[in-house]
Amino acid sequence: MKSLVRACALATLLGGCLLVGCSKEDPRSTVRVATDDPCSLLSDDEVSKVFPGSAAGKRNHSLEGHGILTCAWETPTDRFVVQVFAARSGSVEDELRSRISGSIDPTIAGVGSRVRYEKIGGIGDDAMLALEKADPNGGILADTAVLVTQRGDRRAVLFTGSSLAGRERASALEAFETLGRQVAERL
Repeated sequence: MKSLVRACALATLLGGCLLVGCSKEDPRSTVRVATDDPCSLLSDDEVSKVFPGSAAGKRNHSLEGHGILTCAWETPTDRFVVQVFAARSGSVEDELRSRISGSIDPTIAGVGSRVRYEKIGGIGDDAMLALEKADPNGGILADTAVLVTQRGDRRAVLFTGSSLAGRERASALEAFETLGRQVAERL
């Protein structure tokens, strides 16, 4: 308990109680963000506008021990997820490339260079997006849409798979950017 009190005192002096678990309710917690409920970063209506027929957002607690707050909305074809955590290291681009690496075939040379990584202005302090349709022959293993944004010391990752697959690219990008902008404003 003394070490927790010392850590909180030091974190307060450094303005970092967001990064150190200063909650008596859960001393195991390692991250605090502007909200303790990632589902509050988007309303169910906002998600339904982009993904008609989506269910209400539900909190997923499975990664909280790692400091990642997660909310998921089931869509008619997949799910849409928002994760929020402290931006401790790396850049928005590093985070995006790491997330996309799970959707590309590592046995096909140069497939990573085929992914269109797009910098987006006006969303948080920094934001990037990648949206690709599945092309197993070309090395894209699944429909993938990932947007990473950061505001201050908080980072959000929005992702889905086939939820955007039926749309033309420009429409899908616009829809995903809208959600990213709304999340970034509330981080």
